Amino acid sequence: MALIKCPECSAQVSEQASACPKCGYSFGAMAVKVADEEKDEIQGVVVTDINMTFSSMVSFMIKWALATIPAAIILAGIFFFLTGFFAWLMARM
Repeated sequence: MALIKCPECSAQVSEQASACPKCGYSFGAMAVKVADEEKDEIQGVVVTDINMTFSSMVSFMIKWALATIPAAIILAGIFFFLTGFFAWLMARM
């Protein structure tokens, strides 16, 4: 629990207090501001819908499919290299 300074009398007051016990200054707007600052830190994002036209969705899927081809070629090359290397090692034994 943090202490804040009263803007009216400069007394140290709990941030939970709704008014200053020394001068009676109301912290109503200030309490809302502190609550808003805390709320801004914890917000998350949930995507429920992507508003795309059908043609842009098709072009996106085609681009995604074309982007996977080089990755598949690289992975196949690594696989064949490793299987050939281990077959060569086993043949030497």
